[in-house]
Amino acid sequence: MVIRLGAAALVLVLSLTSCVTMTRNAVFQKADAGANARNYARAAQMLDGPDSKKYYSDKDQVLRYLDTGLLFPAGGRTRTER
Repeated sequence: MVIRLGAAALVLVLSLTSCVTMTRNAVFQKADAGANARNYARAAQMLDGPDSKKYYSDKDQVLRYLDTGLLFPAGGRTRTER
């Protein structure tokens, strides 16, 4: 179940982050690498950190919530347990 959830989260994260209106930068590449290494909580923290406004514009906040909302549970944590 966890492997299936992780694989689904990885596919969705990779597809959603490609929808971001900005050019992919090092943060997204690091988050992708973390998700590929099954380090979902760390990848979510990269995307949900204090600098997240740099990666997601005000219009793209729903993408941030979707990205982190899939990664935190896959890592065995919830967003509030950071």
